[in-house]
Amino acid sequence: MDAGSRVLRGEMDWVASVAQKISRLDELQETMAWLRRGIAHVQAAGEARALTALLAACRPLETRAQQIADVRLAAGQALQRYSGQVASMQFEARMFMSRRLDAEAERARTANRIADPDFWGDAVVGQAHPLQQNLEEIDASLRMIERRLSELDHQRTRADAECAAAIHACTADLNRLCGAGGAGGASGAGGATGGAQTVGFRAPELPPVDILTIALMSPEQVGDWWKGLSQAERDRLQHQYSLFVGNLDGVPFEDRIEANAVTAKRYIDDDGISAAEKQYWQQVIDGEVQLVVLDKQRYRIVEMLGEIGPDTSQVITYVPGTTTRLEDFANGDAKRVPVHLEEQYSDAIIFVYKDFPSVGWADNLDEAGLARRGEQLAAFGAGAIGTDARISDLPQTAVGYSAGMTVVAASEMHGAAFDRVVSLGGSYVPDGWTPRSGTEYSDIRYDGDLLNALDEYPQFEGLNTIHGMPEIFTPFHPESPIPGESRPDKHGRLGKGPEANEPALDLLVDELKLEQS
Repeated sequence: MDAGSRVLRGEMDWVASVAQKISRLDELQETMAWLRRGIAHVQAAGEARALTALLAACRPLETRAQQIADVRLAAGQALQRYSGQVASMQFEARMFMSRRLDAEAERARTANRIADPDFWGDAVVGQAHPLQQNLEEIDASLRMIERRLSELDHQRTRADAECAAAIHACTADLNRLCGAGGAGGASGAGGATGGAQTVGFRAPELPPVDILTIALMSPEQVGDWWKGLSQAERDRLQHQYSLFVGNLDGVPFEDRIEANAVTAKRYIDDDGISAAEKQYWQQVIDGEVQLVVLDKQRYRIVEMLGEIGPDTSQVITYVPGTTTRLEDFANGDAKRVPVHLEEQYSDAIIFVYKDFPSVGWADNLDEAGLARRGEQLAAFGAGAIGTDARISDLPQTAVGYSAGMTVVAASEMHGAAFDRVVSLGGSYVPDGWTPRSGTEYSDIRYDGDLLNALDEYPQFEGLNTIHGMPEIFTPFHPESPIPGESRPDKHGRLGKGPEANEPALDLLVDELKLEQS
C-alpha cells in the first residue's frame, strides 16, 4: 500500500450510522409523549394525587434525560474531533502527494538531462555536476515526503482507534440509560392517574406550544401559525424555545435572528471557547451578526449578510469549503468571499451556509452522507428562502467553494433550483447529477489548482470533477498573483478576500453582474 493511501480512506462506515442513532433517540420522544398524556389526564380529572405522582415520576426522568444529553454531547464531540482530524490529515496528505508528483516529474526531467551525452561535455573531473546535486536534493525531498505520508497513515490508524473507543463507550452508556426504566415509568404513570377526587384543585397551565406538533407542520403552515400569534406570544416563544424558533422554517428571518441571539447568550458562557468565539457570540447578541440558523451541537449555522428591503434584487447562497468549522465563522475565515460580495452588491442578500459537520473530499465520497447534506441545503432553499415572499422570486445564485460545490450539486439532486451556480475551485459532482435546465454554470480556479491534480491519482479515477466538464461549467482560469505558487496555496487562495484573491474575485463579481443584467 502506497504511503498516504490509508489516510485518504473515507470515515469508518459505522460512524454515520452510530451518529444517526445517537441523534434520533426515539426513547426520549416516547418519554415526552408519555409526559404530555399524563399532564392532559391530570388537567381533565383535576386529581391532586395524580399531579403529585406525575411530578415525582418526572424527577428521575429529568435526571436520565440529562444523562442521555451528556452522552450525546460526548459522542458528538468525539465525532467532530475525529472528522476534523481526518480532514486535516487528508488535506496534508494530498498536499504532500502533490509535492511528490512535482518532485517525481522534476527528477525525471533531471535524469533525462543527465542521460543526454551533451551533459558530460562541461563536466569537471573531481567535481560533482550541479545537475547531479539537484538529483540528490530531489531524492532527499522525496524521502522526506514518504516519511511524512507514512506518519500520516499511522496518525489515521490512531485516530480511527480513538474514535472507535469513544463511540463504543457512548453506545454502551446509551444502551444502559435507554434500557433503564422506560416501560416501568409508563406503567407507573398509569397507576398514578387513579387517585382520589379533591376539591379546589387547579390544573397547571399548559405549555404555550406543542413543540412536536409544530415541528411536523410544513413551512407554509408554520408561517400561518406564526402570523396568528400575538407579539407577546412570539416574544415568549423566542425566549423559552429559542433553539427551536431560531431554526424553524416558516418563521420570518427577523424573528429567527432574535431567537438565535437568545441562544447565543447560552453559548457565550460555555467553558473552553476561544476569545474569537466569545466575541462572535457577543456580536450575535448585540445584533451585529445575523444568524438565521444556529444549533452548535448539530453543527448548524447560517449567517445572513445584508438587510431584506424593497431594493433587494438577488439572493446568493455561499457554501464554504473543506473543513469549515464554527471557528471559521468566529474568526471570519469562512466569510472572506461573501463579505466582499456584500461590499460589491448592497442590493443582495447573502447566506453563508453550514448545516453539517465539517466536510472534505473524502466525506463527500460517502453517498448517504452527501445526500443528507444536499437534502438539507435544498430544504433551506425551499423552506426558509422559498417561503419569504420578499425574496423567493428573486434571482438565486449558489457559490460553492471546494468541497462546498459538491454539496451544492447534491442539493440540485434534491430539488434545489438556482438561476446560476458558480464553482469556486469546486471539487466534483455526485454520480447521477445532471445540469438543471435554465441554470447557468461556471467554474473559477487558478491555473494549476490543487484539485486538478485529482486526475493524476488512480484513487480518484471516475470522479466527476468540475474542471473536467468545461462543456457544462464555463471555465475561467485567472493567473495567480504569486508566480510559481504551489497547488495547495492556489486552491486555498480562492477562499480569501480581495487582498490575496483579487483576480478570482473580480471574475466572480463579473459573473454575478451578468446575473443582474
